[in-house]
Amino acid sequence: MSVWASSERWFDRRASWAGRRAAVALLLGLTWLVLVPAMALAAPRRANLILHAARLGAPISATQFGAFLEEINHSGDGGLYAELVRNRDLKEDPNAPIWWSQFTTGHSTGSIALDSTQPLTSANPLSLRLSIGAVAPGKSVGVANWGYWGVPVRPSTSYRVSFFAKSSRPSSGVLSVSLVRLLDGKVWASAKVKAITNAWARYTAVIRTPSGIPPSLTNRFVISTSDSADSGSTMWFAMVSLFPPTYQGLANGFRIDLMQKIAALHPGYFRIPGGNYLEGENPATRFDWKTTLGPIEDRPGHDNTAWGYWSQDGIGLLEWLELAEQVQAQPILAVYDGYSLDGIVTPPEALAPYVTDALDEIQYAIGPTSSPWGAQRAADGHPAPFNVKMIEVGNEDNLDPSGSYDAYRYAAFYDAIKANYPQLRIVATAPVTHRPMDVLDEHFYHDTPSYFAAHAHTFDHVTRHGPKIIVGEYAATTASPTGTMSGALGEAAFLTGIERNADLVVGASYAPLLTNVNEPNWYTNLIGYNGLTSFVSPSYWVLKMFATNHGRRLIASRLTGGHGTLFEVASRSLSHTYVLLVNDSGLTQTINVRLTDTRRGVRGGTATVLAGNPSSVNTLSNPNAVVPAVHRLRGLGSQFPLVLPADSLTALNLHTS
Repeated sequence: MSVWASSERWFDRRASWAGRRAAVALLLGLTWLVLVPAMALAAPRRANLILHAARLGAPISATQFGAFLEEINHSGDGGLYAELVRNRDLKEDPNAPIWWSQFTTGHSTGSIALDSTQPLTSANPLSLRLSIGAVAPGKSVGVANWGYWGVPVRPSTSYRVSFFAKSSRPSSGVLSVSLVRLLDGKVWASAKVKAITNAWARYTAVIRTPSGIPPSLTNRFVISTSDSADSGSTMWFAMVSLFPPTYQGLANGFRIDLMQKIAALHPGYFRIPGGNYLEGENPATRFDWKTTLGPIEDRPGHDNTAWGYWSQDGIGLLEWLELAEQVQAQPILAVYDGYSLDGIVTPPEALAPYVTDALDEIQYAIGPTSSPWGAQRAADGHPAPFNVKMIEVGNEDNLDPSGSYDAYRYAAFYDAIKANYPQLRIVATAPVTHRPMDVLDEHFYHDTPSYFAAHAHTFDHVTRHGPKIIVGEYAATTASPTGTMSGALGEAAFLTGIERNADLVVGASYAPLLTNVNEPNWYTNLIGYNGLTSFVSPSYWVLKMFATNHGRRLIASRLTGGHGTLFEVASRSLSHTYVLLVNDSGLTQTINVRLTDTRRGVRGGTATVLAGNPSSVNTLSNPNAVVPAVHRLRGLGSQFPLVLPADSLTALNLHTS
């Protein structure tokens, strides 16, 4: 059976959403190892699981469970990218400075407008003009930014401010940079910036909030003058930036709470940037990596036509690679291959520049500093090469009806990359016949959890004589903005098949990874957030349980009996045996677990159990509706009974010898 023969596994993310169905069974807590719930729906049905600890199977890949991120749902701007100023490059609307407003107190007057006559750089030719009417005594005039649905303010926090500015006069008054509450204009904290001159210059400051203030989101960031001598003058501002502390202190870096959640998944790989964002609606709006390098004022940004909003490209190619590096994941670097979402296919005679771009991109990522693009990487602050071992050619090229991917596009990239970098593995995004596929990327989306359970054994029957498989995107699309417990359990059943077939399937990643709950583009996502707080879905817990509960090698196991909706996979490393068990039914089920080939059986360990109502979701207001519980195990021996709650995932980490 060919894994790519069934087109139903591919889901066109441009299509409309189908109806949704939720399971109705009740999820219960762990039994036998803890207390048996009195509300069990049915008497346990006896099953048998034999674990052959000495019969080692395939190695489990370091990339077995990974992550995938594209600029969707404000995953980057307004999400992972820590920048708090929205529309800092003033390009979200060519006709108005949206997300900006004039700021006045008392009887002061002023107005703002976009200005193309005072460019900062060729990449960013627009500036924000502040025309100051009058500065009333003791009052202020300035500009305010509203952030991404508010500017988050936290106690005892330092915020880095930077902006470019100039004045119509040789010298202005001292400027203030402030965090101001929207409701009543209360200033949470502020700092001073020296007087600006009539030439463009960069100004910096640090705003430190006091302890004891409440965390809040309904705030603005303000730059203002209180000097009456500035009355009647004009000021221009460009590339205004406000950064909170970032993950591991990276200067142009990432939001701490979101990075902590991603890092906790222990992703073996990070597929970047990928997705429709890579392609754009047309070649002009693709992810053009060369324009995303260097200082932010030299990055023009681009229209993210794939998902309908402007991308400032603060996360450029360097930052995408640093993102993977920060969570110790292997980057899978996706390159644009001449096909965009509008269906226009680059003809063979026009493809060469894109192939060259891909080779240059790879050189930037892994080339020596003696090479042109390796030298550029070093100049950008990262002389060491990144740990890139796989290159993905395009995205979802199965959706190109012309057949050009197999006919010539994939071959052009494959030949060029292999000629220059023979050590790299090439990931195809559609089946091809004219060149080898080192790895084939398959995507699984469906709105029915049972679909995923039904595919738990799909890879058992796939030939081992073809390419390796990576499930670059999967999700049970059951709710918005994040999914339900029932969807997570369907995914869990599916993941047992992913791990059990580790000799074939070298990785799997949920998609999309992130969503700002204020404006999701995609229905079901893994992690949700606003500007201040974040939460994870039941699917997140499932993925984390798989990613953190496996050994180095699979072991032989056999499951018999039971209700028929039990799924398992087992592995071991040195003195630990791992078992993941999914009971994807509304019935409590009992399993007799027996280990063979161990000297002393199970000496102890943990049982991590994820359970909850099938329709349960986590939210900003209730982030812990579904969370796993960890139970300590002691002295089980080589055989013991285990009662699995209805609709549950249990991860056993057993101390064996």
